[in-house]
Amino acid sequence: MSCALTGVIPNLKNSRYIVKSKEDILEADYIKQVSSILWADALTSPLAVLLDPMGKINHYIFARMAKNQQHMNSYFMGTKWFLAERYAALCKSFFVTLFFSSLLPQGYYITAAGFIVNYWVRMRTDLIVHQLWRMYHHNHLSV
Repeated sequence: MSCALTGVIPNLKNSRYIVKSKEDILEADYIKQVSSILWADALTSPLAVLLDPMGKINHYIFARMAKNQQHMNSYFMGTKWFLAERYAALCKSFFVTLFFSSLLPQGYYITAAGFIVNYWVRMRTDLIVHQLWRMYHHNHLSV
């Protein structure tokens, strides 16, 4: 999804997005497009993590169809994630900001706000999943 925010969607919206003449690069529309890319990059990933549509589908649809309790519990364990993917997404956001920094210096503030939102959303969701995991394994070890 992150490559679509910075690569595919802008090129579909305007086929001459990156390739502009020197006179057209300072147009207000171009700067608004760059700003919208940075805001979308800063807010869509944390919003998708916070809403967690696949987790809701697992909880409310697939868990009801589980054959036994062990399968049902597996649907409530949370979404798997990898640290390398998270770092790659943060680096991508920062490099997009660096790329457009001469055109939109406010992009640093947008990206910093996005990093802060991303941090708090990820900490909230990871803490909840970690607490559920700990309670689940504590109950199984004590029985």
